[in-house]
Amino acid sequence: MEIPLRNLRRLALANQIMGALFLLFGIPMVALPFLSAFEMLNDRTSAGGIPAAAVFWVLSLALGGAFSLIGTVGYGLGILLWKRVNLQACRVMAVMLCLFFPLGTIMGSVTLIFLRRPETARVFSKSRVADRQ
Repeated sequence: MEIPLRNLRRLALANQIMGALFLLFGIPMVALPFLSAFEMLNDRTSAGGIPAAAVFWVLSLALGGAFSLIGTVGYGLGILLWKRVNLQACRVMAVMLCLFFPLGTIMGSVTLIFLRRPETARVFSKSRVADRQ
């Protein structure tokens, strides 16, 4: 019983670290366009062209939002795994993590493979019984 719990904790920690790293890079990428908003307002292009600052603004928001979403899902999955809250919720979040190629796919696949084991289901069910007592 000790080995599946130890592996579950390691997997939870790996998901939390990956999520924190994505959040570390995602949140500044979302905040960065707001620093360049004044430059975009003062940028005058001729003949109705798109200002370069506007393209940077949109791309930075999109990438920062995607990184923040990956980080939130990964960190949330790590917390659910660490506390052994709900096996089905962990599976759903692992599938969501698989959508983000390549690192999310690797972490999500490893998590799904680990969550399919019967020993892992027993660890989750024993933690639920222990919480009720």
